[in-house]
Amino acid sequence: CNEVMIEAGQTLAGSFVESGLADELALFYAGSVMGDKGRSMFQFDAPLEFTKRPEYRIHSATMIDDDVFIRAVSTTSVEALS
Repeated sequence: CNEVMIEAGQTLAGSFVESGLADELALFYAGSVMGDKGRSMFQFDAPLEFTKRPEYRIHSATMIDDDVFIRAVSTTSVEALS
């Protein structure tokens, strides 16, 4: 396989991001706010150190009806392709 798409909840998505296995993120944001009691997109085992956090660069942002679709690529993936 050259590509695998994972559509997951916060636990599995967090595991892929935390382990460095998510080269690209496809994120949908709705036009509402849930506050700190809502679920986050990614759950990690522990807070990540600022210097060790995964970094992504926004590749594109598109409106789809009232939602925003953001495509972001891991900076380590971009560097590997360069």
